[in-house]
Amino acid sequence: MQTPWGPSQECKSCGDGLVFVSTASHGGFYVFREMLAQMPEYFRRNDGWYEEDCEWAMVVISFPSRFSEKETVDASGTLQNWFPDLYERHFAVRLLPGESYKRDQALFDEENKDKLVATCAWGDWHKQVPADMVGVFATKGGSRNPERDNSTDRYFLVPQPNTKLERTSASLWTRQGIPSVPSSPE
Repeated sequence: MQTPWGPSQECKSCGDGLVFVSTASHGGFYVFREMLAQMPEYFRRNDGWYEEDCEWAMVVISFPSRFSEKETVDASGTLQNWFPDLYERHFAVRLLPGESYKRDQALFDEENKDKLVATCAWGDWHKQVPADMVGVFATKGGSRNPERDNSTDRYFLVPQPNTKLERTSASLWTRQGIPSVPSSPE
């Protein structure tokens, strides 16, 4: 079977009109036309393909009787985090801040669009980072776009965080923004 990700290597039937396919690089569900018509219109993809990272949740939520309770709960969480508008529409609820990764990221991006935000960091293993310090690279709004105006890009040296959580969570640095510590040489 040909898929959007290349030729299928494995196909697993999930009942009439629904198949999960794997390829060398990716995979997802294919929903046949007759089943597609049974899905809520806001979940329908014209080509019937739903990739395995996030879109799969629309299939599981549309046909919960074909999946385990755990898969259905996981699908709900995936939809909530990655497709908050569809989640709200389907479940007739309003998500609050902190209830959807994608929504929170959009809020963070808007609130920090004119601020320096860390995009990467180096430990004191790097030759230009002194012991017990962290080298941090920041861009305006946290942009990683190579076409951005890089005149505001900055490097900082900050004291190494002293909790294991902070040391292992790069997203914590990003979400908290750049600590206001004098910068290192550029």
